[in-house]
Amino acid sequence: MRRDPRGQGFCWGWNADGRLGDGTVTMRTVPVAVGGGLTFEQVSAGVQHTCAVTPDDRGYCWGSNAIGQVGVIPAGQYPLPVQVVGPM
Repeated sequence: MRRDPRGQGFCWGWNADGRLGDGTVTMRTVPVAVGGGLTFEQVSAGVQHTCAVTPDDRGYCWGSNAIGQVGVIPAGQYPLPVQVVGPM
């Protein structure tokens, strides 16, 4: 994932489980904007998910949540950013 100067997140690559955050499970060979109209200060990409922190310190994750890595209930796939539940 990369972040443009305005804070918009972009992802590309294999998109199984919605791990690119663009609302699809379509593989992308060029960067696509992460959905939700969010801007990010920090980003951490895992193998099957990505998490990011907004300028107002809210955490969002997307992708596979098979073992709780997105930080929400229920398990499954989250192809768009969802706000992390609980304290950061």
